[in-house]
Amino acid sequence: MVNIDRSKLNAEIRNLPINAKLEELVLKVSLVKPLCEFSFGDHSKRIHYDYTTTPTTRFEELFRAEVYQDGEKLGALFIGERYVEGKEEDVYGVESFRIQKERGRADSTQTKDIKVALRNAKKFFISRGDEELRDLIKKSVTVCINNMCGSNRNSLVYTMDSSAEALGTAMLAYEARKKGESTYIASAMPASIRRIKEHDKNCEDYIASKFLAEQIASGHGYGVLQYVNGNLAVLNFADLSINKFKSAELLPLDIQSKLAMFKVIGNDEPYAHLGCKLQGEMYYIVADSIRLD
Repeated sequence: MVNIDRSKLNAEIRNLPINAKLEELVLKVSLVKPLCEFSFGDHSKRIHYDYTTTPTTRFEELFRAEVYQDGEKLGALFIGERYVEGKEEDVYGVESFRIQKERGRADSTQTKDIKVALRNAKKFFISRGDEELRDLIKKSVTVCINNMCGSNRNSLVYTMDSSAEALGTAMLAYEARKKGESTYIASAMPASIRRIKEHDKNCEDYIASKFLAEQIASGHGYGVLQYVNGNLAVLNFADLSINKFKSAELLPLDIQSKLAMFKVIGNDEPYAHLGCKLQGEMYYIVADSIRLD
């Protein structure tokens, strides 16, 4: 028997039975990949129906186990279904970020033969090297911050009538030119804004996220990936170097102090003096040398 961690499951499904074929597959993979650890996650439960019985039998089971090595998620093992000549049969599935297919699910492969599934697991369950880790963190952080900046900009514009404001600006500028003046005075409370508190919050979020995006583009700050076992990988955007740490206590003090703040801050809440917590235990941390006016 191999231990599959159930600690992530809530009480309602923690004691569900494990699919027998999944248990067999996990056991065989654990023998060829002894450094791997297995656990059930949010998507490990399925509802299965047995149509060969009258009435139809409905039961719940755990059919998918996530695979980790030294805290890094390598993929998952699962039991899938397919129909051959109208008959349903179970198949062994291997899911990994290293699998890239053009048809079907791009990140997984399924087979009826457990030996083929075992070969796939041995081939694809390999930890990322430093170059791969560097590319992952850089791309993930950059894309997330840029998308956040764009989303905050759209939210800001949504709380006001941009066409009405453009027209008002054009007319004020026109009147100023007629008088020979180089500037004009505009109201700090545009008439088209209906929800001023929401608008002001969107302004703050846009300013912060735009600043973070500019810092990344300029090669400042750190991208941090935290694994489930507490290990961390830190990318320095200044020189794109990767450093790994066994715990947050071993981080440089400027990163450590900012990272601790995100324990009480939600995802996608940008702060110009801290950075931002992103999805998937990823963070962008502002460099300590940055001084804000």
